[in-house]
Amino acid sequence: MAPPAKKQKPNDGAPLGPIVFRTTGGLEQDVRLNVFGQEFHVHSCLLKAHSAFFSRFLDSSEKRPAAESAVTNGRYRYEWVTEVDENGDSWYLTSDSATGHQVDFAGYKTSQLFEQGYFHKLLCAVYGHTYELTGLKELKAMVSLADYYCMLPTFSRSLDVILLRSSKHGINMRHQCRDVFPLAAKLRNKLLFTESLIWLTGPFSNPAYKALKDPKLKKIAHYAYLEVSAKVTAVHRESVSSNRKNLLSTSYSMYLPEYYRMWKDEFGGMQSLKALMQNNLRLSPNEKAGGDVFLCAEIDDADLPWDVNEVDW
Repeated sequence: MAPPAKKQKPNDGAPLGPIVFRTTGGLEQDVRLNVFGQEFHVHSCLLKAHSAFFSRFLDSSEKRPAAESAVTNGRYRYEWVTEVDENGDSWYLTSDSATGHQVDFAGYKTSQLFEQGYFHKLLCAVYGHTYELTGLKELKAMVSLADYYCMLPTFSRSLDVILLRSSKHGINMRHQCRDVFPLAAKLRNKLLFTESLIWLTGPFSNPAYKALKDPKLKKIAHYAYLEVSAKVTAVHRESVSSNRKNLLSTSYSMYLPEYYRMWKDEFGGMQSLKALMQNNLRLSPNEKAGGDVFLCAEIDDADLPWDVNEVDW
């Protein structure tokens, strides 16, 4: 892992100093990226290795590098700056030789500080540095950014470490699973995909997956729900064959997950019951099935909506 980037702190509105990313071998930075006034000093070799965008455009004919050496007379070999589109809704990086004029950020409609932070974290993913997610909004923004710069594989791999390392990622998987599910599919991130899938199969009486808009993803979630239902049937059959008496009066109204949670407490030895009440959540291992939620949904690699053997997309 590369050494942490040199961090800068705001100083009464004064321009921030550059954020410098370093390598263990002391390779000199040859790229200066300017994101809304915040400079990032990075290495072209790593950008090209992790981004098909930079691999294609850093050395393109219309964006020739400033010099063959990494830094010449204070000018980096590659100098890229922020360009804002005409309506002020989006931004992108471009070679400063392609702009030829001073860029005005005043018309940009979103927080420039947030965009600087998103890009910083994306570079952290490139260099193998740790970072923290603040919530679903940031995840959406970073997926969009990673998609534009063709860094989805790198960002996706970094998420596994970030999410498993800390529960402070600001994403409420139980209540935001419908939003996370398509993002996980775009990232081809099995951890996020499975976590959101498990929550989508609940509440068992009216599962959240029914509100999904993507028919392909909805079908996958529906099959996962059917498999959970099959486990419920297996418990019922085993309980009948073993002459188990109902734990509760049939006139007592109760959600099935809650009902079987009480069954498990009473008849914990039933294998089918163990499978039904199992918690497959890796990000919330202390959760328990109950109420109106089972947590036993699962998905095989062969059923994922992407080719797990494909390393670049």
